[in-house]
Amino acid sequence: MSGLARIGLAVAAALLLGVIVVIGSDNGESARDVRLLSGAAWLTSSKVGQVTLLDGSNVEVAAQVQVAPAGNSLEVAQQGSTAYAVDQTAGTVRRVDGGTFDLTEPRSPIPDATVGLTAVPGRDTVYTVDKRRGMLAYTDPKNLTPRGDAVTFAAGTATVDDNGILWAIDARTGDLSHVRDGKLNIRRQVAQPGNSELVMVNGQPVVVDIAARKAISIDSATGRPADPVELPFTPADTVHVSGSRHSERLYLVVNRGLLIVCDVAASGCSKAISLSEGNAFGPAVESGDQVFIPDYTTGRSGSSTCRARACSPNRPC
Repeated sequence: MSGLARIGLAVAAALLLGVIVVIGSDNGESARDVRLLSGAAWLTSSKVGQVTLLDGSNVEVAAQVQVAPAGNSLEVAQQGSTAYAVDQTAGTVRRVDGGTFDLTEPRSPIPDATVGLTAVPGRDTVYTVDKRRGMLAYTDPKNLTPRGDAVTFAAGTATVDDNGILWAIDARTGDLSHVRDGKLNIRRQVAQPGNSELVMVNGQPVVVDIAARKAISIDSATGRPADPVELPFTPADTVHVSGSRHSERLYLVVNRGLLIVCDVAASGCSKAISLSEGNAFGPAVESGDQVFIPDYTTGRSGSSTCRARACSPNRPC
């Protein structure tokens, strides 16, 4: 059976058994950032100002850390088991040690950055990016001390490939930027100006041009774009994009209640799996041969802990 077929069966079984991951804070707010890795996943809850560590094997809470005042807008980036909590309200970043859960003091690596501030951990540097204004700062991964002044960078999504190279797509211009050995390189108009995103697929950058409905694989050694793959959604659709870390699969969650699975190496999208129409979903997250899709509409509420539930044929709901 092919890898795509296995994914299709796993997702279909998940849906039949209610195997959509449902994550929310116990105060009724859905967690909007889901990063399931093989070992553990850090989630955020802005409602209570916390980041929560989930055990990836059994989806149980391993730790909760207060990183910001309740109500502040939070984002989390992960490097192994360590988390970098970004308080977009205050414009600060804090490191949570994955072993001891020790928390650093808040740092402001980019002055006056609030909405749009994000962290992208690399091998020996944490890149902090102001996606709104297009600025980049290099920071120490342990204490988050800035290494030099912030520089001009792409205003858009950014990520790091398996070689530790930082990539970013500027949604305003369609220009693709990458930082190699401390040097900024720019390839003009890889995507149409407007709406585009950058994801990692099998360790390589892929530009998803939402406006043109195309996926463009990038050669990480040269920065050259490959021939685009046509994507089967409409201009009226809202799409969440994510990629597989260990295969050539690109996942598209469409607001019409559809998961589309594309193989960027085979230049095709051969799987379309129906979800619950009318619900609000987040980007698909791959774990082994299963795909988990956060359902924000049915997010649970409860006491004060962040919860997640996953079901499978061997683990019924």
